Amino acid sequence: MTLTVLSTGNTLRSDAPFAVSPSVTAGLRTTLLGSSSSVATVPRELGEIVLYTASSAELLETLDASSSVELTVKIFFPGKVTLENAQEAAQHALWLLVNAHSSPKASAPAPLVKSIIFSFGGLEFSDDDDDEETDFELSPEQVATVWTKATTYAKTLGLGGAEFGVAEFSTSALQELVSRVGSETPRVAIDHINASDCCALPKSLVQLSKTNNIKLLAHHDKPADHLVDPKELAEITSELKLKSVDRWAWVLKLTALEKDRQLLVGNEYLVAV
Repeated sequence: MTLTVLSTGNTLRSDAPFAVSPSVTAGLRTTLLGSSSSVATVPRELGEIVLYTASSAELLETLDASSSVELTVKIFFPGKVTLENAQEAAQHALWLLVNAHSSPKASAPAPLVKSIIFSFGGLEFSDDDDDEETDFELSPEQVATVWTKATTYAKTLGLGGAEFGVAEFSTSALQELVSRVGSETPRVAIDHINASDCCALPKSLVQLSKTNNIKLLAHHDKPADHLVDPKELAEITSELKLKSVDRWAWVLKLTALEKDRQLLVGNEYLVAV
């Protein structure tokens, strides 16, 4: 099976005509429909990944000469994702992270992957544990299965030193996951919560995080279901002479921070279609 992945490239690179892109599709359009885009085929065990990206150096290849750079990796799953598709998406995204962005210089230190966050479409943080997530169909047991499979696979890829986390988990959802994570599986270390909700966190969530040593970190990402505009994605894939696709399989976001100066030096989205 061939998997097609579209990349914005590093939107903070010196030759980019924009800073942080106002949207993922705007970044894809600027990078891929310009004259500087290129296509690379990455062979893998279960088929090939066709990667559409900027012709300039990839984000991790640009940064790998500096050991002071830390990466935050966030994997987005679409709404109503099935258990099978979520597990496959996590595996493909993690594999691409390690293999398609490997350093061309064997002696150069790779950036440190500080954290890996899993964000499920249809799941938005609420301090009301009784709220129903109509577009989130995975059971607590299935979420735990995705967690176990994904984090265990990450360890086999050499990413075991990262902190693993989830996004937008309420007290009950986080408690369900924590209680199901086995002792041999990487623990839940982070709950990524939208910055607009961070000012009024429920006491139950704060207490749960303290008890289990879980960091409650703010983010400014759009919800997974609103991350990629379907109409614009269909237009971009059509203009690239691909089969027009208005739905994505997963999105991998890479954010690079220079530790010493606490300076954002990299921002990239990879969209699997």
